[in-house]
Amino acid sequence: MKNNNKNSKQSKDEVTTLDPATPLGDSELSLLAETKKNKASKRKSSESVEDLSVKTDTVEPPRSSLKIKKQEGFKTPFKPLPQLIYLGFSIALMGYLLVDRPKESLAGIGILVLGWALYAFDKKNTQ
Repeated sequence: MKNNNKNSKQSKDEVTTLDPATPLGDSELSLLAETKKNKASKRKSSESVEDLSVKTDTVEPPRSSLKIKKQEGFKTPFKPLPQLIYLGFSIALMGYLLVDRPKESLAGIGILVLGWALYAFDKKNTQ
């Protein structure tokens, strides 16, 4: 009980450390409730200040310490050659699969045609 009386005699500005095993008295409970109220009112007042801030239509671009050159995109070395090699291998592989596994290949082509038809139909209806 001494700890409880000692805490109740301290001023409101001092920080007290309470033992969790010691029951709180009326003064400690009222101090705790008052502290919670003050914290809540501070939060509300800071939120209301943010709500009243003036927003402008102009937006400044982000400032950076790095000098960034204007990006022009990726340039492929030997430009048409890698794309042509890729297309050639893709066409050869599709031709081989069409001859070796015709059922699976025709099913895949059917799915592609069905997808294209649904896309074209949906595109007409949305316009």
